Amino acid sequence: MTRMNTSRLTCSALVIALAGWVGCSSASSAGPGSADKGTGGGTRMGASGGGIGDGGGSAGLGSSGGASGTGGSAASSASGGSPAIGGGRATGGSASGGAAGSSGAAGDAAGAGASSGGMMGRGAAGGVGGDFGGAGAGVSSAAGGEAGGAGAANVPVLETLAVPGTGESVSSKMSLDQGELFLLKATGSVGAGADMTDAEFGGGDAAAVGQDLVAGTDVGLDVGVKVERVTSGTTAGRKKWFGPYRADHAYYMTLTGAGTPLTVKLVRAGATTSPGSIVVSIWRLSPTPAITTPLETLKVPVNKQMAHTQMTPEKGTVYLLQAAGSGKTGGANLGLGDADWMDWAADGTGKEDIGDNNVDYGLGVDEANTAVTPRLRWWGLWRKDHTYYLLYLGGGAPIQFMYYDSGYTDNSATDQLTVQVFAVPG
Repeated sequence: MTRMNTSRLTCSALVIALAGWVGCSSASSAGPGSADKGTGGGTRMGASGGGIGDGGGSAGLGSSGGASGTGGSAASSASGGSPAIGGGRATGGSASGGAAGSSGAAGDAAGAGASSGGMMGRGAAGGVGGDFGGAGAGVSSAAGGEAGGAGAANVPVLETLAVPGTGESVSSKMSLDQGELFLLKATGSVGAGADMTDAEFGGGDAAAVGQDLVAGTDVGLDVGVKVERVTSGTTAGRKKWFGPYRADHAYYMTLTGAGTPLTVKLVRAGATTSPGSIVVSIWRLSPTPAITTPLETLKVPVNKQMAHTQMTPEKGTVYLLQAAGSGKTGGANLGLGDADWMDWAADGTGKEDIGDNNVDYGLGVDEANTAVTPRLRWWGLWRKDHTYYLLYLGGGAPIQFMYYDSGYTDNSATDQLTVQVFAVPG
């Protein structure tokens, strides 16, 4: 849309994983009006780099670099897997490469694939086995990868807490830095049958699905933070752990630090207590993320184009999405938009989440109807670094992205956001 704001120029670095490209765009001062947004067909920069020839392997951007077998040579990109350590081929070029687990894990330590799983021996897309984290050996690289799910290997944990089933609060030794992002994982449950409680649900066991409310109580792990975004007229409850009930009792949450220790307690129905505990692990997402090897990287334009991943996330598996950068979304070379906000000043004032025509600005994930507000998935509180994270539950289909705006005629035709798909720590 056309804006009447006072303008200034700024150079906005769009974070392009594994490529290091910087683009310039123009920005607007804070003021009325909203920026136009869009999305579109992104280009994948991720896996693919199957074994070539007998024993050799090559790494594509973001894929598992294959160690060369006997007589083979290996190559890697600047950000690809180490050719000396990644999931390697068997000697002489057998049909399936390195052993699932050991060779893939070794590659992970060297910055290659994002979990266990060796490279395919001769596949045209051998990196996919390592990307998805399954056994590299298989009829096809995709089948080999999906067998292992999306667990990332051995990401360093900042701290681990054991939250007792008796209801006492437990606090971390470390403080979660003000304004920085962290990833939490809660694992395990206490009690059994109707008395079972995990991080988010209660009353479930092998034969029954747990319930969010038990006897009118919102059961689960309370981290002392309210839901950051609620619809008009509703009261914010405790911040929820991501996703539906899981029989493995493993849940994730992204959390913005408040400059204080993390304090967690287990809320249960009535006066129920049980022995045992639920384990909470903490990883850093900003300013320097602990999770650094994407399964895939793609570009999403800030105009009305649909982009989608090349990978197919495994149904029921949790992934972590990152969206970074900003682009011109306003008229007369003014407003900028990022994954969830628009029209900010340098200090963040003037930013808009929901703007003109009641459109929920930002990057839609598996949704494309700008008339539906709010979007199903929210990237979070405004961030000056314009880098956001979102937990995502795989549905057995590629992930689709489209940028939401109230109009697109004044959006940049070249500015893009960078989206990366990560495996969550196991």
